Amino acid sequence: MTKLSGLYLLWVSFAFRTAFTYPYGKTYFSLLFGDSFPEENVAVDNTFLTQGDILMDVRRNAVREHNTVWLRRVVPFTVDTVFPASTLEQIRLAIQEIEQFSCVRFQPRQNEIDYIRIRNISGCYSPVGRRGGPQDVSIGNGCESQGTIIHELMHALGFWHEHTRPDRDLYITIIKENIAESHTQNFQKMTFDEVDTLGAPYDYGSIMHYALNAFAVDRSKWTMIPKLPTSTEIGQRKHLSKIDIYKLNKLYNCNISHCQRLSTPLHGFKQGDDYSVGKVVYFFCQTGFVLVGSSERFCKDTGDWTGNNPVCLLLSVEYCNIDKSDLCGWRQDRTDQLDWTWSHSSTPTMNTGPNNDHTMDNSKGSYLYLESSSPVSPGQKARLISTIFRPYSSDMCLRFWYHMFGSSMGELRVYLRIRSRDSNIFSIRGDQGKEWRVADVVIKSTVNFQIVIEAISGPSFRSDIAIDDILITTCTEMQEYKRLLKNTIQKSISQLTGLLKRQRCNFDDDLCGWTQEQNDIFDWTHHYGPTTTIGTGPSCDRTNCIMGKYLYIEASAPRMRGDYSAIYSPVFQGLSTKCITFYYNMHGISMGTLNVYVKNSTGPHLVWTKSNNQGPIWHYATIDFTSISPFQVVFEGVRGYSFKSDMAFDDFTLDPGYCIEHSVTCDFQRDLCSWIQDTRDKFEWIRHSGPTGTPGTGPNTDHSGTNGYYLYIETSAPRIGGDVARIMSPVLPPVTGGYCFEMAYFMFGSHVSMLTVSLRNHNRETILWIRSGNIGPYWNITRIGFSVSESSQLIIAGVVGESYRSDIAIDDTVLTRGPC
Repeated sequence: MTKLSGLYLLWVSFAFRTAFTYPYGKTYFSLLFGDSFPEENVAVDNTFLTQGDILMDVRRNAVREHNTVWLRRVVPFTVDTVFPASTLEQIRLAIQEIEQFSCVRFQPRQNEIDYIRIRNISGCYSPVGRRGGPQDVSIGNGCESQGTIIHELMHALGFWHEHTRPDRDLYITIIKENIAESHTQNFQKMTFDEVDTLGAPYDYGSIMHYALNAFAVDRSKWTMIPKLPTSTEIGQRKHLSKIDIYKLNKLYNCNISHCQRLSTPLHGFKQGDDYSVGKVVYFFCQTGFVLVGSSERFCKDTGDWTGNNPVCLLLSVEYCNIDKSDLCGWRQDRTDQLDWTWSHSSTPTMNTGPNNDHTMDNSKGSYLYLESSSPVSPGQKARLISTIFRPYSSDMCLRFWYHMFGSSMGELRVYLRIRSRDSNIFSIRGDQGKEWRVADVVIKSTVNFQIVIEAISGPSFRSDIAIDDILITTCTEMQEYKRLLKNTIQKSISQLTGLLKRQRCNFDDDLCGWTQEQNDIFDWTHHYGPTTTIGTGPSCDRTNCIMGKYLYIEASAPRMRGDYSAIYSPVFQGLSTKCITFYYNMHGISMGTLNVYVKNSTGPHLVWTKSNNQGPIWHYATIDFTSISPFQVVFEGVRGYSFKSDMAFDDFTLDPGYCIEHSVTCDFQRDLCSWIQDTRDKFEWIRHSGPTGTPGTGPNTDHSGTNGYYLYIETSAPRIGGDVARIMSPVLPPVTGGYCFEMAYFMFGSHVSMLTVSLRNHNRETILWIRSGNIGPYWNITRIGFSVSESSQLIIAGVVGESYRSDIAIDDTVLTRGPC
């Protein structure tokens, strides 16, 4: 016996001999011999229960449920009047504890569609997350303790059992021999597609963890054995653990309090000026105009608004947001095989279709989609036919939004119908990712016409196709619409006319709409952990070594030298300079070549390549390029001369603008971006949220006015007057036309000293900007234009004043090419 195994047996023996206190005053021995737990529901006959106390809804798939949190962090609820006063008090205490440690709030239901009903049915159970409509949380006999009620309410808030996490085998061993066959599904390990661990470690002390003899045939024996020694109470039903609290706050983004300010549309007005999470802003148009876009938007707990920026257009436009079942005069084609389905929530099948409509981005809006599940056959069609339109000019324009997410996606086509003859004017096929995407089509007709939108089912049920927000008008008016839309979009939202907001994929959950090349030799592998061959490939994902995923090519047999594999991004809009960033790993003595192409209307263009062994670490790469037309990014891996040629890439981003601009632009919400602390100064800048530690100096909030993050220098002891803290930008290359640097700064305090921005090249520094003294309790903005003839760095320096009331803060740094 090894020393380690001997220590483990000694610990197990100690666990059996020690009377750990468990919920309801029970001890280990009382739990091990004969007792069951209320959440096991051993006497409850309900075929829709899984994991003991989770109510599965046959209408929905579990894969969608883990992500369905309660909107605005508010859970409307009702409580049965049959509960005795003692149980009502336990319910109150359970709700109070959740509210005490998070931003989630339970409110008595008024007229909300989605709400929970706390009922005395039979046993203890709840669905996971918000399911849509009323959903029951059963607190039956034996379930009346505060801890058990918290457990069931955590299910309703979106949490699964801890012992079913995808990584649970690293922490517990399941003893299948002591589990009745009828209960084996209660120990089914879930996948990373079904649950999100939120980056939290495994929690033996979670209120969502079952006891070690849960569902045991022989209660004197365990069904789960911890793999790590722990004195934590496993299966406790008293209070939320610290990790429970962390995950609850992370799932509901409790660190976010506000969304950005919304502008008023031209020829319209808005109602509501409160931009905090959960608040609603309503939009209206003046007489003679029609609202195109969202009529109301509410601030989500992610800090984003639901829906899209509305625009007021002349009444002459033809616009249908599909929010009413009459479909604005559009009709189903009676000669096709299928009909479009009207929906206001997610489609029934996991991993295909949208979660919400495009207009409102919530259950108040609706859309049309093709349901591709059985009995639908591949290639069957659903057509939607418009009313007859009269052209107001020789060029009419059609804009609509479509959603094509699914591994076996079919095809979407648009036809122009003139005198009963159809001509194809738009088509797209294949998986386009989880996002709604826009299509713009020019209609050439001088006579009356109709539009036909046709969806064709793919080879399997994962091919739901959706459409929304159909707009038809003159191309002149369409350009005006795009101009107005551009003017109303806030700086946090990219232009919709040719620019996309930031595209990011870490491949942890799925491929984000990336598709394998059909005509190459083999496919990229979606993987976590080390590759299968020692001495080649990464040891794990770059940011999450246990659960993170990446893409790599497996170079082992039957692969041969020169075999290649290609994978394509979704289609992105062009018209401007773009920045691609990604990480790559090319570890192996016979490493091949990794190529990156941009494929557009003029063909594939090689924009980056790397060959040979680059060592075992992940490397960062950036690519600047310009494409006038829509494009795709293609990663191609070419195998080297032996099996030690596994190569990988991960953490892909696509941003508008040049890469150097994004490396300096930072709001400090997550980290310092690419800014680095100068190790040669006296002390460091501090990333902070909320007021600084000293009254009478420093800001109370970040530059946006919320509880976001900023950088500041803390001037209290042990700092002395004249101490300097410096941060440095990445290296800026010389460019024609120079740069413009912008930042927000806060200099408030009776002894504030000095803030400078300098430019360093080689060992020379030139001061570009300087401010000193007490400027007042508010944020200011400066813009600094400068030219660079050789590689240089920006340096921001804060100097300590004569006393501790000299804190200086900065936020929202922005770098752009060209003059200010």
